[in-house]
Amino acid sequence: MHCLPRFRARPNETILGHGATFHESLVAMSNNPFFTMALERVNRMRRLLEYRAKVDRARLKAECGDHLRILSLLEAERVIEASEHLRRHLQDARDRKAPKTRAWAGG
Repeated sequence: MHCLPRFRARPNETILGHGATFHESLVAMSNNPFFTMALERVNRMRRLLEYRAKVDRARLKAECGDHLRILSLLEAERVIEASEHLRRHLQDARDRKAPKTRAWAGG
């Protein structure tokens, strides 16, 4: 993946911002303002939680690959496959982050 070497020298805020921008761009393609507003709210909360956490830069390679794969599927008009890949990508992130979020919230 060509994006990983550039991430190594970037501050965490920049790296996390790229992920948020990717997801917001995908949602914007739905032309559904409710999805867009919901994701913007989620991303604001995500920034609060993740900026306090250590960024696992080794994980970036897999996430970068996921993003590139989703874009490739969309470019090939394989929307159902792209949707399924995105669902798995988000599920993996949720499974990885949920315990940290609960711990941070004190529950």
